[in-house]
Amino acid sequence: MANISTNLKNFITLFEFLTTIKEKRLQLKLLKQLSTSDKFNQAVREIAFNLVNGKIKLTNSQKRTLRPFGKVIEQLSHASSCKKRQVSVQRGRGLFPLLIPIALTAINELIN
Repeated sequence: MANISTNLKNFITLFEFLTTIKEKRLQLKLLKQLSTSDKFNQAVREIAFNLVNGKIKLTNSQKRTLRPFGKVIEQLSHASSCKKRQVSVQRGRGLFPLLIPIALTAINELIN
């Protein structure tokens, strides 16, 4: 079971809002703006860390969807400094429309 920090719990509502945005350009602009916040980057890093360590269980289709982003997820999970996290988050912008809904499903199961 994944350990969910209070920081990540604070961002769950924001992640849910981001998944409702249908226009990809707007979603990416918001993600780029949010990636300047270290707290946001820490929450995303925590999701990546739990994915890499197998603490968030994925279905086979979710694994196939995320497989092309394996390097970015791995780098993000080990990014220790805030600058490294910011660079990883901005580099993986195409990842977040896929990562966030998958992670939200798993996180909501853990919280409830």
